[in-house]
Amino acid sequence: MYEFNNHKEPSCSSVANLLSRTLYGKRFFPYYTFNLLAGFDAEGNGTVYGYDAIGSFDCTNYIV
Repeated sequence: MYEFNNHKEPSCSSVANLLSRTLYGKRFFPYYTFNLLAGFDAEGNGTVYGYDAIGSFDCTNYIV
């Protein structure tokens, strides 16, 4: 939908924010997941986003 509405691919940070909002919106349901999102930023550097179960996230260099 993002590509259709904006005529461009979403950035990694846009997808990270979308995933955070989606997880936060489902925080009271029985889904309890810890997610990892990896991609490239605008300069071509690798980025990794780690999430907790309710959607809080942080951009880090690595996640275990």
